Amino acid sequence: MQTNARWLHISDLHVFAEADTTFMLDDYKELAQVISPQFLIVTGDFRHKSRQTDFSLARRYLEAILDIFRIDKADVFLIPGNHDVNEYEGRSNSIIDICQHSENDDYDFYSHYPLNKGFSEYKNFVYEFYMDSNVRDSRARCPEEIMCVTWNDMLNIIMINTALVSDGKEHGEIVDINALSQCRIESDKPSIIIGHHSLESLYPCFEERIKGVIDRRKISAYLHGDGHRYSNKPISNISTPNITIPGIACAKSAPQSGDQFSDIGIVYYEWQSDDNVYVQAYRWSPQGFREDPAYYYNINKQFSFPMIYKKESKPDKANVLYRQIKNITESNNYDLFIAGNWVEDAEKIWESTYEEEIGRCLLLFYSIMVKNGVEDAKIRVKEILCILEAKEDKDRKTQNMIESTKSLLCT
Repeated sequence: MQTNARWLHISDLHVFAEADTTFMLDDYKELAQVISPQFLIVTGDFRHKSRQTDFSLARRYLEAILDIFRIDKADVFLIPGNHDVNEYEGRSNSIIDICQHSENDDYDFYSHYPLNKGFSEYKNFVYEFYMDSNVRDSRARCPEEIMCVTWNDMLNIIMINTALVSDGKEHGEIVDINALSQCRIESDKPSIIIGHHSLESLYPCFEERIKGVIDRRKISAYLHGDGHRYSNKPISNISTPNITIPGIACAKSAPQSGDQFSDIGIVYYEWQSDDNVYVQAYRWSPQGFREDPAYYYNINKQFSFPMIYKKESKPDKANVLYRQIKNITESNNYDLFIAGNWVEDAEKIWESTYEEEIGRCLLLFYSIMVKNGVEDAKIRVKEILCILEAKEDKDRKTQNMIESTKSLLCT
């Protein structure tokens, strides 16, 4: 089955400089032979306050993971957790005041306080992380705020900060519900929300309002961390009885010596062409990663959830790009075709859809490269050939190109 998108979810790093962390990074290299995520989400707690660690260890850990899976920083989505907050004068009194009002369902009272001041250190970390990338959107400018970033023109990722009043004490959490309700998303694409805390960790008045947003905005899933254990709690749809979306928690994704409480591992998601997202947990131990049945219906059936969006409005990037390439070839503009300005976009579409027409365009391009003496192009030609040959009910044009390309390789 073809895949629309693949992503890796990690959380609660609390990174320490210890041997187990190094071993786990080595095991990520083995895992990279099994999974191939296109983007990464990290749901908070990069540092560990009680150990007085800063963000530098987490940054190195993240960059090592990106190198292993060959993920660009433009495809990374970070949100803060309770350990990522810094103190400032008056914060404690502000939190007491906000919590008292939140207990009485006065959800709007938080707007009287500058809670974003609690994330100045986190902002510096995120800014430095993205500094050597081409990320210039809200992720780099104001990472503590609520935002929606559309990944690859395919998926809305709504990022929320649930740690605004986190202070290590036993009380509910809040979110900037006003900003969330005004967050602009592209309704013709599916959406997920990522946060640090579970919805059950919020004050009830905030939990209900987030559920309202989930309902109105047709959110497909809520992904979070905080609990250090795998869990999947359904979130009810307010307007439609008996309809739920998953609230999926990731385990702790970096080890800590002596930790007997946490599940250690990651979650991997594949959005396939049937418009379901298939979820696989990978638990880690000093012996490496292994598939974990944490999100199985039973031992033989992997958990999945449907992507919710206006399918009739789904943009067909493959058709648009194919028409553009076809116009170039039909105008006999050889130089423009061989310049290959379209190849990067075509490769991305091919990787996620294996559209036959895009495959033919790429096959023609790399075949010309072979004729021009580019030896490495033969490898790509063979890879594309293999996929096209495996397709059932191939177009006659595709079959003819397969045969002619095979002849080329034999010469």
